[in-house]
Amino acid sequence: MTTRLSTKGQVVIPASARRRLRLNPGDQLSIELGSVRDRTLILRGPGPDDLEQRLAKGAEWLRRQRISLVESLHRDRERERISEKNRRRP
Repeated sequence: MTTRLSTKGQVVIPASARRRLRLNPGDQLSIELGSVRDRTLILRGPGPDDLEQRLAKGAEWLRRQRISLVESLHRDRERERISEKNRRRP
């Protein structure tokens, strides 16, 4: 499959490729340059490794902030219960 570079420097990914790769508007793609001689450009969407890295980064941030995710979730859920009870009172 081939495509062209527009005068604005944009590349259109053919619809069949977007469907097959399940790409949606706004998806972030990583660019990997192949051989300069071949003028190869490889676009990669986020994969399982990217997700694991993001989760690890988030967990590290929580640890540095001394925030317990479980305790925060319990507190938020308790606030929601209280709020729900108050809304149901006549």
